[in-house]
Amino acid sequence: MLRRGSGAHNGKKMVPMIRAVVLLVACVVLMVPDVSARAFKPRDVPAKELRKGLFLPYPLRRVFRGFAECWDGQWRHRAIDIGGIGPEGGLGTAIRSMVKAKITRIGTPKTKPKWFGTYDRRRGRAKRHGHYYRRSARIAGYGRVHFFTRRQGKWRTGVIIETVGVGRELKGHKIRYMHLATAHPKLKVGDVVKAGQVIGLMGGTGVQESAPHVHVDAANLDGEKIDLEVLFGRRKSSKICERSDRSVGRITRVTWNLERCGKTAKTRNFRSGKYRLHEQRVAIPKGDRIVFRLDRVEGRWNPRLRLKDEKGRILYDGLQQARGSGTALVKKIRSGRHGRKASVSIKALRDVKVRLVVSRWPKKGTVKPPKDARYKLTADWKCKPRSP
Repeated sequence: MLRRGSGAHNGKKMVPMIRAVVLLVACVVLMVPDVSARAFKPRDVPAKELRKGLFLPYPLRRVFRGFAECWDGQWRHRAIDIGGIGPEGGLGTAIRSMVKAKITRIGTPKTKPKWFGTYDRRRGRAKRHGHYYRRSARIAGYGRVHFFTRRQGKWRTGVIIETVGVGRELKGHKIRYMHLATAHPKLKVGDVVKAGQVIGLMGGTGVQESAPHVHVDAANLDGEKIDLEVLFGRRKSSKICERSDRSVGRITRVTWNLERCGKTAKTRNFRSGKYRLHEQRVAIPKGDRIVFRLDRVEGRWNPRLRLKDEKGRILYDGLQQARGSGTALVKKIRSGRHGRKASVSIKALRDVKVRLVVSRWPKKGTVKPPKDARYKLTADWKCKPRSP
């Protein structure tokens, strides 16, 4: 027979025990690491050499988007998006340099979040294209790696590595790798990497919907993007982009002596059938602005107007100013893709020499204008006001 108050006394004894159990459970929960942050070893992705000095940046088992420069009259994807393979969408697997190259830029959300986005440091998993992936992990040699970004940044590239070929293969070509999880920690701007050397890890930075992949593009010495699917042997020739053979014609370059602080016009044609491009060389003093207008006079072709600097680097590709250009401010007025007129303005930030390039917008695999193509080119020179 129980005495009065014994139940209350036993209840008081149980309170500390319950508190201890609750505290123990809480400690266990807090000590369990986030599944997305646990150390893991990504599956090894072996290097594949296509020929001496040329490697695949990543296996081509899952190509999301191929090269399509001009499709249905609109600019599309002038690159190749290669999807990750293996567990977790290939996150953390190696991405390699295609050729021997010099690193000219390494951009990351850590260094410039306004440009390259903000790392997604939340716990749990990120949803991309209907699948869930860990947001981060510890990888030997790299530390903790964040695979995604919450904000894209101005460039929408995420982690980006820019290189210039310095070997026999793709010498002088600009090659870019985007959306990486991270660059190799030992690499820095100015380093020369070997063909096939690991430069970073697979990720999904800079994109908000797509599954993990690496975006790779390359531009030749004229600033034109090359079809990497042809280079990698996915097809024999480009159906869209211009081929680098004699049939496309040559480039004619002349110096155009303009009337400063006034208008100058000239009429030219492609009657000889030898040339695919006409380049006009123009020197512009600092502070001056010139509006160039290209009018199609004869022939069925859509005029395209581009600008290069004195070294041949693209300043304006017919649609927008190239990134990183500190020599001039270029503004599109009219592209000419669907009409007979194209125009652009350029303001010199310093004394510059530019090349004004006249051609046609790509059609049926070529930029070479027809023989009956004739045009009028006008330059309206606005001088910098002189101080009193």
